[in-house]
Amino acid sequence: KSVEKDKIESNIKEIDKLKGKIAVLVDLCAEGDISREIFRDKKQKIEDQILRLEQLNIEHRQKILDAEKDSIVEDRMKGLAEFIQMKAFDAKRKIPSTIIDQYVEQIIFDKGVFTWILNPALGNQYQRLSIDASGMKKNQTSPKLLCCADTSTGSYC
Repeated sequence: KSVEKDKIESNIKEIDKLKGKIAVLVDLCAEGDISREIFRDKKQKIEDQILRLEQLNIEHRQKILDAEKDSIVEDRMKGLAEFIQMKAFDAKRKIPSTIIDQYVEQIIFDKGVFTWILNPALGNQYQRLSIDASGMKKNQTSPKLLCCADTSTGSYC
């Protein structure tokens, strides 16, 4: 379980306690034990705390989603790189069109290097794989992964 999920659970428990305090305040006001002015003041403070905790939960949930997105992108990049470099394939066989359709936005070939621009995994991020295919025409070598990049963050693997 992640730290972010623990924080969310803790905040939810605290929110429940604060809502219970509001219920107690309502009873105290209804019975005349506290004035309406004190009731409104205390209730507002509690509602502000609840709002702050709910905002924190939104931030924690976003962090969880961002971490999951990064993991998905990384898994797709690694999967495609491994697929392209599989030794079991005959060098003359084509990559299945279903793989191309699912993962690839554009393929550019320049000076013996294929640059694969991948479909955005999530959002507007484009990913790149560069593969050196020089020497493949004469069956001298198998393709080599030169680099992969997350163009949105500038990170390389």
